[in-house]
Amino acid sequence: MNGNLQSSRPHAWFGPVVVGLLVAQLGLAWVQGRLLHRQHQDILGLREDIQGLTDSLDQGTSGGAEEEGSLSPARGRRMGRRAHRLERVAYISQEEPSDPAEQAAKKDLEASKQSAQQAVKDAREVQQKLSITENIRKAEEKAKLEKAQNAWQKWIWIGLGMGLLALVLRSWLRRRG
Repeated sequence: MNGNLQSSRPHAWFGPVVVGLLVAQLGLAWVQGRLLHRQHQDILGLREDIQGLTDSLDQGTSGGAEEEGSLSPARGRRMGRRAHRLERVAYISQEEPSDPAEQAAKKDLEASKQSAQQAVKDAREVQQKLSITENIRKAEEKAKLEKAQNAWQKWIWIGLGMGLLALVLRSWLRRRG
């Protein structure tokens, strides 16, 4: 009679185990969604940084004094109109000034232009170094966070495994007894 009672309910543990596995699957899907969202945000930030760098490089290589001071991105349409003006300015600046004051002014202008170019170059190097150190700091923080998450996740997996083992052992003992 006892054996007949057990055969009518052979899979009584099956329902709660399936529900538990579905809840675990839902939890893992939620964690994966959060990770994908965070990765998406990181990629958007990198995209904005790259866009800013390309805009900065476009402004730096265009040679226009108007654009270097502005924060707006360089536009290709404006470059076509300014190309003739830049050629004309370059042609005018190639003429030799006859006055010694003009020659001194030209030397001062070229010296200040070289100084400004060197300052921009130095600023870019410093910005790149700061960016590298910032990325290193972020990577270290991310590694610490992942290490902390992995520490408790290991214990959760061990606990789930022990719980599943206990359920299997209990069902085996009930079937034998």
